[in-house]
Amino acid sequence: MASAWWRVSRATTISAGANSRGSMCTIGARWWRRRLAHFRCYFIAGECIRAAQDIEADDDAGALAKANELILTSEFLAIEVWQRARFVGRHTIAPDVKVISGGRGAA
Repeated sequence: MASAWWRVSRATTISAGANSRGSMCTIGARWWRRRLAHFRCYFIAGECIRAAQDIEADDDAGALAKANELILTSEFLAIEVWQRARFVGRHTIAPDVKVISGGRGAA
C-alpha cells in the first residue's frame, strides 16, 4: 500500500484533463463539473426521419427549447426530441402538419 505522502503528491499533480471523470481533483475541496443530459433531435418530413442531431441540455425543458431553435433554422417542418428510448416531445412549425412516427407520443 502506498504511503500517505505519495497519495497527496499524486493527487496534486494530476491535471484536470488526465482525470477520467473530467473534474479538478485537489486536496480539500473538490470542484465537479455539472454533467448535461444527452438528447437526440430527429428532423421529420412526412413519415420519414430525414436528419438527426445530438444536443446537450440540463433537462427536458432545455432540450425542447434547443429543439425549437433548431427547427426554426432548418427546412423541416417537424422535430422530435428523444433521450435514448424515452420520448421527450415534438414541435411542428405548421399546425396542420401531421407527423407519423413510431414513438409513444405519435400523433
